[in-house]
Amino acid sequence: NSAAELLPTNTVCLSRTGASIGYTVILGKPIATNQGFVNYICSEFLLPKFLMHIFLFERTSIISYGEGTAYKTVYFPEAKGFHIIFPPINEQKRIVSKIEELFSKIDSIKQSLEQTKLQLELYRASLLKSVFEVKLTEDWKVIKINELTKSRKIGLVRAIREQSTSGTPYLKMNNITIDGQLDLSSIVYVNCSDQELGNYLLEKNDILFNTRNSFELVGKTTIWDNSINNCIFNNN
Repeated sequence: NSAAELLPTNTVCLSRTGASIGYTVILGKPIATNQGFVNYICSEFLLPKFLMHIFLFERTSIISYGEGTAYKTVYFPEAKGFHIIFPPINEQKRIVSKIEELFSKIDSIKQSLEQTKLQLELYRASLLKSVFEVKLTEDWKVIKINELTKSRKIGLVRAIREQSTSGTPYLKMNNITIDGQLDLSSIVYVNCSDQELGNYLLEKNDILFNTRNSFELVGKTTIWDNSINNCIFNNN
């Protein structure tokens, strides 16, 4: 008893609601969609892949037509008023072919970069293993870190709503990269008392160890280099 219409293969479906506004897909088989899509059944003069790539390219513009605050929607009158460039069908085919060729090269480069990254990570792990996996001797002993460090502490707790663009610099776990570098491009600031500043002030050569994060990121470590004056650190 559903009023949903079964759409044919190669229908171009444009999402018009929420965070997915502008996302576009071509149906690989007959299917029905909900009202969150504007569906285009192309004539013989319009290549579905050509229309899809135009929508993907113009996603920012499509989003700008959305109305609402928390949940934006592109309403049908606006969607019906969309205009596109319209070359002959052979030119559409040439453009789509070129786009797919370039996307294929991008995918190949991405795969190569991911493989290189994996190889570097394996090499790094192997290098560290060769340095630290030694047989214990009179000179090499197992000892608690606590016995070799002056202090160990968890940082200052400040909720996101208490973080801003002014106050005391506040180092968070996202400011440490996976390869142990400092990334201060997104540093935030908080208000703190003189006592808190004294307790959590970072000093040059302090070692920062990420204790909480997703599985693959726990353990990120770096050494503070005093790139920012009077910087404190959070509880992660």
